[in-house]
Amino acid sequence: MASLVLSSRDVVSVSLRSERVRIVSPDPRSGENTTRDVPLFDVDRVVVLGTPPVTTPVLAAFMDRGIPCFFATVRNRWRGSLLPDANRNAARRIR
Repeated sequence: MASLVLSSRDVVSVSLRSERVRIVSPDPRSGENTTRDVPLFDVDRVVVLGTPPVTTPVLAAFMDRGIPCFFATVRNRWRGSLLPDANRNAARRIR
Protein backbone atom coordinates (compact mmCIF):
# COMPACT_ATOMS: atom_id res chain seq x y z
CA MET A 1 0.00 0.00 0.00
CA ALA A 2 1.35 3.40 -0.99
CA SER A 3 1.02 5.97 1.78
CA LEU A 4 1.23 9.72 1.32
CA VAL A 5 2.62 11.42 4.44
CA LEU A 6 2.04 15.17 4.76
CA SER A 7 3.89 16.89 7.58
CA SER A 8 3.58 20.52 8.61
CA ARG A 9 7.37 20.57 8.98
CA ASP A 10 7.94 19.61 5.34
CA VAL A 11 4.96 21.04 3.43
CA VAL A 12 4.12 24.61 2.45
CA SER A 13 0.87 23.82 0.59
CA VAL A 14 -1.17 20.90 -0.70
CA SER A 15 -3.64 21.47 -3.54
CA LEU A 16 -5.47 19.56 -6.25
CA ARG A 17 -4.43 19.82 -9.91
CA SER A 18 -6.63 17.68 -12.15
CA GLU A 19 -6.08 14.08 -10.96
CA ARG A 20 -2.92 14.92 -9.01
CA VAL A 21 -2.07 16.23 -5.58
CA ARG A 22 0.38 19.12 -5.86
CA ILE A 23 2.74 19.37 -2.89
CA VAL A 24 4.90 22.45 -2.44
CA SER A 25 7.74 22.05 0.06
CA PRO A 26 10.86 24.03 0.93
CA ASP A 27 14.21 22.88 -0.44
CA PRO A 28 16.76 23.20 2.39
CA ARG A 29 19.70 23.42 -0.01
CA SER A 30 18.49 26.22 -2.28
CA GLY A 31 16.03 27.91 0.07
CA GLU A 32 13.39 27.92 -2.65
CA ASN A 33 10.18 25.91 -2.86
CA THR A 34 9.99 22.67 -4.83
CA THR A 35 6.79 21.31 -6.37
CA ARG A 36 5.87 17.64 -6.68
CA ASP A 37 2.75 16.15 -8.24
CA VAL A 38 1.46 12.82 -6.93
CA PRO A 39 -1.16 10.97 -9.02
CA LEU A 40 -4.25 10.11 -6.98
CA PHE A 41 -4.33 6.56 -8.36
CA ASP A 42 -0.95 5.91 -6.70
CA VAL A 43 -2.21 6.79 -3.19
CA ASP A 44 -3.82 4.14 -0.96
CA ARG A 45 -3.89 6.13 2.30
CA VAL A 46 -2.87 9.54 3.62
CA VAL A 47 -1.25 10.40 6.95
CA VAL A 48 -1.38 14.07 8.00
CA LEU A 49 1.08 15.06 10.72
CA GLY A 50 0.64 18.43 12.38
CA THR A 51 -1.29 21.07 10.47
CA PRO A 52 -0.09 21.29 6.87
CA PRO A 53 -2.31 23.52 4.69
CA VAL A 54 -4.41 20.89 2.88
CA THR A 55 -7.26 22.33 0.81
CA THR A 56 -10.83 21.05 1.01
CA PRO A 57 -10.86 19.92 -2.66
CA VAL A 58 -7.93 17.63 -1.87
CA LEU A 59 -9.80 16.03 1.04
CA ALA A 60 -12.94 15.71 -1.11
CA ALA A 61 -10.91 14.00 -3.85
CA PHE A 62 -9.56 11.52 -1.29
CA MET A 63 -13.09 10.74 -0.12
CA ASP A 64 -14.40 10.40 -3.70
CA ARG A 65 -11.70 7.85 -4.48
CA GLY A 66 -12.06 5.91 -1.23
CA ILE A 67 -8.71 7.00 0.21
CA PRO A 68 -8.73 7.15 4.04
CA CYS A 69 -6.96 10.06 5.82
CA PHE A 70 -5.45 9.73 9.28
CA PHE A 71 -4.54 12.75 11.39
CA ALA A 72 -1.93 12.96 14.16
CA THR A 73 0.05 15.69 15.88
CA VAL A 74 3.69 16.31 15.03
CA ARG A 75 4.52 14.31 18.16
CA ASN A 76 2.47 11.37 16.81
CA ARG A 77 -0.53 11.83 19.11
CA TRP A 78 -3.69 10.51 17.45
CA ARG A 79 -6.26 13.14 16.41
CA GLY A 80 -8.72 11.19 14.27
CA SER A 81 -9.52 9.96 10.80
CA LEU A 82 -11.52 10.87 7.75
CA LEU A 83 -12.87 7.68 6.23
CA PRO A 84 -14.80 7.39 2.97
CA ASP A 85 -18.36 6.12 3.24
CA ALA A 86 -18.37 2.52 2.06
CA ASN A 87 -22.16 2.50 2.20
CA ARG A 88 -23.61 3.68 -1.12
CA ASN A 89 -27.19 3.95 0.20
CA ALA A 90 -27.05 7.66 1.08
CA ALA A 91 -29.45 8.66 -1.71
CA ARG A 92 -32.00 6.14 -0.46
CA ARG A 93 -31.66 7.46 3.11
CA ILE A 94 -32.13 11.05 1.96
CA ARG A 95 -35.34 10.10 0.12
